[in-house]
Amino acid sequence: MTEMPARIPTCCGSWRGAQRPSGPEVLSPKAGIEAREVSNQILMTYPGAMEDKSLLEQARKVAGISQSELARRAGTSRTAISAYENGRKSPSLDTLSRLLNALGFQVTVSPRLVFHEVMGAHGQRYQVPDRLPQLPPGRALADVALPLAINWSQPERVFRMRERDDRARVYEMVLREGAGTDIERYVDGALLIDLWPDLILSAELRAAWEAVLTRECDGDRAGVHEAA
Repeated sequence: MTEMPARIPTCCGSWRGAQRPSGPEVLSPKAGIEAREVSNQILMTYPGAMEDKSLLEQARKVAGISQSELARRAGTSRTAISAYENGRKSPSLDTLSRLLNALGFQVTVSPRLVFHEVMGAHGQRYQVPDRLPQLPPGRALADVALPLAINWSQPERVFRMRERDDRARVYEMVLREGAGTDIERYVDGALLIDLWPDLILSAELRAAWEAVLTRECDGDRAGVHEAA
């Protein structure tokens, strides 16, 4: 018998229909840096494992400037920039912040997700976070090719995350089969709330995630009441 998806608490209804810009990025399982503009500042995030390039080098490549130009903007030498990017020297936090500011980026700190394991009725092991993940819009709505461990039935399929049906299929597979790093890479909390009534999940997995959704929504509502 097919399990019917349950409705999430109505306190989350205000998240539905969130406007998110689309983008042309094709997101592979090894994608690295993401950038987004917030209040005229560029925030950089790493939802998954970094590539071989250093954070500074990836930021510089995203900004589209040379080592020499970055050195000029930051008041340092190209040799120092090269040493930082190649790991021969480690910049202090102040130095890294200054270099990133020169590129139009800023350093931000956010709580990391903590995952716990939930057992299914037939021995499945699911990873569930302590709070909802958040993705930059470009990553949340990218075209994605899932790792073979998650999408073993259609390993070469590219899912268009701007399409609701494709996004729902990706979220179902990632929540059922993915590790914590996969959830951080592919799942956005606001979009998950929008899809939640339509996702087909096991009873144990649905209950575990609904606890997270409810806790996040209750906290959101409490914050609104305090502000009022």
